[in-house]
Amino acid sequence: LMDNPDKNIAVFSTRQEILEILEKEIRKEFPKKTIYMPDKDLSLVEIQSIINKKSKKHDIIYMGTIGKSKEGISLAGLNTAIVLDKSFVPTDMTQLLSRLNATTPEEQEYFGLKEYIYLYVDDTVDTIIEGIVQGKLEMTYAINNYKEILKQRRIEHGEKTSS
Repeated sequence: LMDNPDKNIAVFSTRQEILEILEKEIRKEFPKKTIYMPDKDLSLVEIQSIINKKSKKHDIIYMGTIGKSKEGISLAGLNTAIVLDKSFVPTDMTQLLSRLNATTPEEQEYFGLKEYIYLYVDDTVDTIIEGIVQGKLEMTYAINNYKEILKQRRIEHGEKTSS
């Protein structure tokens, strides 16, 4: 936040409690920053009108749950999205991040490029699920390509292979 004072930042989480804890810390550390949380401060429509103003208001921090922020709001005026924990539903993440995209080339040029930051903490639900998914992908690859894998193993162990 100190390094990017002219950027509008979004912080997303699957859990409201995490956002509320983080909000208190940000308010202590950066009292001049403006933080918007849906339903706590303003409605989504009111927040959207502030974020996407053509007068480019800077120094905004939007903090919302993935569930609430993935629908019914444009977040094109935000520059950086920080995702604290991914949703278990991949389409939720796709929907959420599409909310940051400008809908016209003019808006895209005006609001600029986006930066996406995903934070992971080891041994959380996110990393456990990601490990399971990766294992499933590797298993699927092995099942679909077992002939090639067996052939490669025979070659590595010096066994003769027949075509």
